[in-house]
Amino acid sequence: MEGGVDVNQFRRLSNTQSFLDPRTVGPTLPPLPPITFPTGPTGITGPTGMTGPVGVIKTTNVLYFTFSDGQKLVYTNADGLPQYGTTQILSPSDVSYIN
Repeated sequence: MEGGVDVNQFRRLSNTQSFLDPRTVGPTLPPLPPITFPTGPTGITGPTGMTGPVGVIKTTNVLYFTFSDGQKLVYTNADGLPQYGTTQILSPSDVSYIN
């Protein structure tokens, strides 16, 4: 145990390959046909804007751990598992996120 956290339990949870069973993902829907809307003629290209600053972009990664029952779609801070780290879900207006 490190800092009150059973690291081996975390390692078992981090192996998500076994959770991704293609038979449990779905439904798979057929692709939609393309939709095109009428448009007018394209105008002339405007001037190029200023180049942004060069350098490192500071980022912070925050992970949120919870268990899923496969049904629930909305999670709150109360669903977090404090033994694995943060339990606060950041506001989407304050962060960029991927799933």
